[in-house]
Amino acid sequence: MKKFTTIILTVLLLCLFASSFFVYAIGFDAEKVYESVFVIYTDEAIGSGFAAGPNTVITNAHVIEGARTITVDTYDGNSYPAYICAADYDLDIALLVVDGAEFTPLPKGDIDSAKIGEDIYTIGAPRGLSYTLTTGAISAKNREMDGYYYIQIDAPINSGNSGGPLLNDNGEVLGINTLKYTNSEGIGFAIPIDTAIDFLISCGLEFNDKGNIESTVTAPAVPSEPEDEAPDFSDFDNLTPDGSAGGDTPSEGYTPPEAQPNVIIENNRTEVAILAILFGVSFLANIGLITYITVKRRHSPEPFTEEPIEITVDPTERTDFEIEFME
Repeated sequence: MKKFTTIILTVLLLCLFASSFFVYAIGFDAEKVYESVFVIYTDEAIGSGFAAGPNTVITNAHVIEGARTITVDTYDGNSYPAYICAADYDLDIALLVVDGAEFTPLPKGDIDSAKIGEDIYTIGAPRGLSYTLTTGAISAKNREMDGYYYIQIDAPINSGNSGGPLLNDNGEVLGINTLKYTNSEGIGFAIPIDTAIDFLISCGLEFNDKGNIESTVTAPAVPSEPEDEAPDFSDFDNLTPDGSAGGDTPSEGYTPPEAQPNVIIENNRTEVAILAILFGVSFLANIGLITYITVKRRHSPEPFTEEPIEITVDPTERTDFEIEFME
């Protein structure tokens, strides 16, 4: 009996450990990261972005293309007017300046050390649902399309995710979510963060060791007017920017920013905790049942016989029959 009790206690401890592992599988505080991620509204579209410096925000160029007004909304409910500081419509990268802001920039991750199949996380506002977190894995690190390289992911991204950060398990930025195959599931693409940093360095901006802009930006580094031709994605079958030209247009049923709930999709810790507890209870029940059956068999007054059993078969007693198939 003592041995049985020890086994049960050991299994219980393992289940508790497993529950904690599942609940805290994500390696960073999502709500803390939300403070550095923003929803970007223009007079024509909606997208996402994240802090690159004290008062600068990285997003996709197609999110702000053709915009007359740009507003950056924060997780705590504040709204700020933003201005285009730098933009490359071929790379699909833009940097916005928010006067008077004091943002906490997200650190840069190392895509070279990341492995295929590694967990990743995206944050954005798909279909206007602000601060939605989805999870997935890295499908490919250097997917070449029309001379540009992208990180391919299987995390769900939709209109409104454009410009949002692609994060590793440490909450570090690996890329900028930008494209997806419109007629497929789980085929998305992100611009490597190193590509964006190289472009911004060429504009005269300085970065620190964490991959962030060191100081407050007060003036545009390059003209903000779009180039003569927008990037052409027609060479890719069904491959389009994550939204229509000029950004991610809100879909029907879209609600104003103040009415939008802050939600986390596909990463609900409460549901995961409940599932983990149910798994533990089920596991314990099965262990107990197996142990009971084993003990019962050992003390059975009628041991199993190993004598062969003679079976006679009458060939006239057939159990098969013909099946008529419907034409």
